[in-house]
Order: sequence, then C-alpha cells, then structure tokens
Amino acid sequence: MLTRNTKKLAKATKLRQFSSMAHYRDLQDKYVAHSNQQPAPVVIERGEGSCLFDTEGKRYIDMIAGNGSVSQGHCHPRLTEAIIRQSIKINMTSRSLLNTSLPAAAKYICDTTGYDMWLPQSTGSEACEAAVKLARKWAYTKKGVQDGHGDVLFTKGSSWGMSIAAGATAEGSVADHFGPHTPGIHSVEYNDARAVENYLK
Repeated sequence: MLTRNTKKLAKATKLRQFSSMAHYRDLQDKYVAHSNQQPAPVVIERGEGSCLFDTEGKRYIDMIAGNGSVSQGHCHPRLTEAIIRQSIKINMTSRSLLNTSLPAAAKYICDTTGYDMWLPQSTGSEACEAAVKLARKWAYTKKGVQDGHGDVLFTKGSSWGMSIAAGATAEGSVADHFGPHTPGIHSVEYNDARAVENYLK
C-alpha cells in the first residue's frame, strides 16, 4: 500500500502550479539536443490513466504514449504501488548478477506468449539491433550463409532509433552527415516486391 506521505505527495503534485509553457519551451530549446521529432506545442505536467494534463490544466487523450515503447497508461495505483515496493528493496542490478525478479518475469512472459525465451532490452534501438544480430546468427548457423555475408534488407527511409546502425536506412536529417553507415544493411523502396526480388537475385 502507498504510505500516507506518498499519497500526500501525489495529491500535492496534482495541485501544484508550474511556470508557463513558454518557460519550459525555452528551457527545452536551450538545453535539450534537438531531434527529428518536433514536440507538440503543449507542456505535459502529469498523467492519469489514458489522459495527460498540461501546465494549464487542459486534458488530452494520450494516443502517442512512448512511441516505439510499451505504454501501460499513466500512474495506475497498482503499478505505482508495485514500483514503490520494489524501489524500497532495490532499484536495479547488473545483468552480470542474478536477482529474484528477472527469472520470474521471464517465465511469466514465456508462459503467456508461448515463446521459449525472452531477451529484455532497454530501448527500441537495442531491440532492433538484437533482431539484426539474431537474423544474422540464424543465417550463418542454420541456413549456411557464409560468415560475414549476412546482409539485412530494410525499406528506404526506415529509422528505428539513434544508433549508427539504425541510421543506415534512414533519410534526411536523421541520416545526413552521420556516415559512413554500417555495412551490410541495405534498403529498397517500400511496397515494391519487384525491388526485393531483384535485390535477392
């Protein structure tokens, strides 16, 4: 259960008035490195369920969430309590150590999905690069592809993160002036089966 102090803090956070949206936009422009994603002209202060609230108290339905990541809604009491309970014991351990939570979580996920194993990743870029590595390993060990010749094919303009490999098939500002790009990653036009066929020849 949440303690009385935690409940008071949560309630105070909902009621607290912050600086203007322009103040936060100025801070963002000055101190946060610019990306290819231009933020919407609102400043989010808190979330509740499927809704977000800006610094002026306006409510929005969150249909973006953490794009490219899993969203479980905002500040659900059961999740909040679980996070607090865990953080009182320990926040995180290195993967070079065993802990009591990860094996149980892995079993639950495998039992639920029917998959044999689970490879947890911190980011979308990590997940996609792990998929590339797994595809290449499969090609070499199961399909007899010569080692070092495991090319990977994407659609042009695709971007799946900020890593150097992720930029190999990107275009525009997310690709310009970052080369040379990772070798062995190629691209064809989206929705062009003939281009895929020609590449495979």
